[in-house]
Amino acid sequence: MKNLSTSIDLRPNPPKLKSKDDANYRMRRIAAFLSLTFFIFQSSFGQNYQTFDASTTNAWTASKWTASSTANACDAGTKASAFTTGRIAYFCTPSGTGSGSAAITIGGIIATESYTHSTGTGTLATGGTVVSINVASAKVFNFGSGAISTAAGTGFIKNGAGTLSWGGSAWPGGFTLNAGMIAASGVNSMGGGAGNILTINGGTIAGTGNRIFTGKFPGGITIGGDFTLGSTTAPALSTATLLFDNNTALGTSVTRTITLGGTGAITWNGVI
Repeated sequence: MKNLSTSIDLRPNPPKLKSKDDANYRMRRIAAFLSLTFFIFQSSFGQNYQTFDASTTNAWTASKWTASSTANACDAGTKASAFTTGRIAYFCTPSGTGSGSAAITIGGIIATESYTHSTGTGTLATGGTVVSINVASAKVFNFGSGAISTAAGTGFIKNGAGTLSWGGSAWPGGFTLNAGMIAASGVNSMGGGAGNILTINGGTIAGTGNRIFTGKFPGGITIGGDFTLGSTTAPALSTATLLFDNNTALGTSVTRTITLGGTGAITWNGVI
């Protein structure tokens, strides 16, 4: 966010104003400053959520969402609204499912229950921003082979102790793994566009099959914490081969602990 400011004289004895017009001008500037400050605060901290009806195979473009709410919680209310661009998509139906078009623009995803999307069409977008996907512990959010926008700025942050599984796309805005598992069902599961950066602060990277991530992180790989490669926990395949070949930085530490969680071959090339 840009550092926005205005010039307001707060000295104990500021110069006297020359006229009523000057006084009005200053008051307008103060009012504008306070209004802008409120707008920035509201934009930074105010979030809106919509809960999806995942009790059957609904499309995300269907009017199967709750009305927008500022409450970060599962909404059991009527799900008869269309999704509003930029809202955070909430999934809390036990063993939820969906199908068809996912062509909406999200401000993030929260999954407190497992969800599987099948036969997806349309393109999921973030409006060219980096958004968070938070999956609860022991839950799996599986977007399958659904299409994801490759627009400039598009990227994702994986939070929560649960698992995210999808094929991904060659988005350029980076992928950050803070916690939980990314079970890659494609080589673009963590992006792959020009300048794409992989940041690993924790969690597990695994594959649902062999995954050769050659050249997928041209902006480099930054390891900011200890993490695990491979997993025996579904939907990961325990024998999956993983290969990384982009340059790697160890963040602020000279040592990192990498745990091997599966039995597949792990190859880490590139300059460290």
